Order: sequence, then structure tokens, then C-alpha cells
Amino acid sequence: MIKVVEVIPTLSMGGAESMLRDYCIIMDKEKFDVSVIVLTEHKNTPIEDAFEKNGIKVKYLGEQLFQKNDLSAPKRAIRRFSRYYYFRKSVMEINPDVIHLHLQIGKYMRVLPLKKMGCKLYLTVHNVAWRYFSKDRNDRIQYSEYREVYRLIHENGLRLIALQDELNNELKELFETSSERVITLHNGIQMKRFDPGLYDRSEERKRLSIEEGVTVIGHVGSMHPQKNHDLILQVFSEYHKMHSTSRLLLIGNGKLKSQIIEKIEQMGLKQDVTILSDRDDVPQLMRAMDVFLFPSRWEGFGNVLIEAQYMGLPCVVSDVVPKDTRITDRVHVVGLNEPVKTWVKELDNALEGIPGATKQAEPEEYDINRNVKLLEGLYI
Repeated sequence: MIKVVEVIPTLSMGGAESMLRDYCIIMDKEKFDVSVIVLTEHKNTPIEDAFEKNGIKVKYLGEQLFQKNDLSAPKRAIRRFSRYYYFRKSVMEINPDVIHLHLQIGKYMRVLPLKKMGCKLYLTVHNVAWRYFSKDRNDRIQYSEYREVYRLIHENGLRLIALQDELNNELKELFETSSERVITLHNGIQMKRFDPGLYDRSEERKRLSIEEGVTVIGHVGSMHPQKNHDLILQVFSEYHKMHSTSRLLLIGNGKLKSQIIEKIEQMGLKQDVTILSDRDDVPQLMRAMDVFLFPSRWEGFGNVLIEAQYMGLPCVVSDVVPKDTRITDRVHVVGLNEPVKTWVKELDNALEGIPGATKQAEPEEYDINRNVKLLEGLYI
């Protein structure tokens, strides 16, 4: 039995967290003993529920620390350093054969005797490289992470996993390493779930109180600057002026939620925008949509765009979303800095069935079961 530890900051609803959920649930339990270490507290999210339902062992380090609302200076210091202690303690108790890191947590590896442990090390880079790493000492957090990951690669044999080929090449150059140290492994989706034939469109729209004849523009993504909700609202506002029987469906949660709600009210769109937070029924919700809007400011990959295409949706996306995600001719690409009217025009084109970008990759590359098998091959 190969013991694997997956390490991630939180299990909030996001692309990295969803991918990890699927990996852990699908992995062959007769060959792999999988544990998850989460640096923060339990958040009561659908992803956490899925781990519990499927018997995946999860350790929440944040629950062993002084809580954030206790602001005394000594306890703040103890909280900061205790996380390292509990991280080391938790990993050493498991004594893993594989440690797989997710997101920006390389610094925690300092406390482990890695050469003595002799385990395999992996880090999946879930976003664009500059979000995590910088060679500039003035970028204090990103520089620290860059330095730690560089050391792990060159001294401890860490291998990086990129979600697409362009990122793969960028990481090799950034960390001055060879192809042996950087692997491309696409995010995958549960193809059996993202099949529009499984869901009755009229029933899903009825569930959301959407009347017949209403055009639904949808978006799935955390309420974070990356996802560009300001532009989403601007585009919908202009589209709605031209097509009054339209509605915006936003699925996600995050630190900008209150600001987004306030802006919706200021724009007079309260009756025309629906927000649904932390959902695990995304395929059903996509079935109720007519078009998918995805104007991200940056993306490491954009797995949700693959899901939308599998659900048969035409998609209007920004030009910074990686080309690898354009697997059908349903994708319409708009320059991130193009005026709002250009985005509105592409929404019309998409809804009229005018082809967008050409197919770039074979869909099989995004089968989560196939990709879990590839990951298992790395772990062995």
C-alpha cells in the first residue's frame, strides 16, 4: 500500500479543491492510502462533505490553533508557528511515500527531514506562475515561495505538475530545470456527470424559477478579482438593455461577494441576477443556462470552461484563458481589453450559433478517470 499525503490550504469551493476531491475519491484504494492535510479550519463546504461521505481522511490543522478572533500578540505568534509544528507532526505520523502539494505552501516543507524520509514530492501549479512565484526580492511572499520551491526541485527531487503545455515551458525556464522535473497533466472532469442528456432543461429552469423564453447568461467561479465580476456585470447590464428577457446566473462565493451584491443593487439589476453559493450541482445549473460567460483576468487553466463545453453551452471567454481549454467550436474569444459592446456582440453571436474558436484538443485528455490513472503512475 502506497501512502499518499495531499496538502492544500483550504477546502473551499474552487478549481484546485474540486480537482483534489475528484483525485482522492477516484484513486484506487487497494493500492493507495490517501490522506489530506488542510492548513486551515473546517469550512462546511460541499467538497468537505464529499470527503467525509467517501471516507477520505482529512486533518484540519487550523482547528488545533488559537482562533483568529483572539488578537493578543502572544497568541498570534503562537498561532503562526504552531501550524508548522502540527504540519510536521501530522506528516511524520503518516510517514508517507508521496507528498503532493497544492497551491502556495512550499514554505511548510522546511520543517520536514525530506532526505531522511525519502518520499516522492510533487507540486501542482494550479494558476499562472506569477501568482505564486517571483525572482524579485521585493515581491516578498512570491519570492519566498520561489526560493523554497527552487530548493525543493534541485535538492529534494520535487517534480512540478503543470495544467497545460504553455505553463510547463514557463516553469522549466523559471526554475532552470529539465523536462524530467515538470510534467503536464490536464485537469479532468467527471464526464458521466457533465452530460446534458442526464438533466431535464425545463425542470432545472423551473427549479430556479426561470420562465420560458428567458435567456440565461451563466458564470461559475469564485468571487475573486481573477474572475472579473465587474466586467461580467457591465456586459450583462448592456445585454439586458437590448434583451429585457434575460437573466444572469452567478455560481460561486468569495471575499468580493458583498461588493458584488452591492454593485448589482446600484446598477438596478437585483431582480435580474441570481447568486448561488458553494454548489455541488453545477451540471444541473449549467443545463439551465443558454450561454457561459468567462472573462477572467488570468487563468492557470480554467477547468470550468471544459465542463461548460461538455454541457453543450456556447462560451464567451477572454483571450487570456489558455488555448488548451478550447476543445470545441463553441468558444468565442474576446480580447480582455475590448469594449463592453464587443463582448455583447459575441454573446449574440454565440447564442445565434455562429462558430467561435476551432477545436484544439481531444476531449479524452480531460477524462478525470484517465488522468487519475496517470497520476497514480507518477505515485508508484
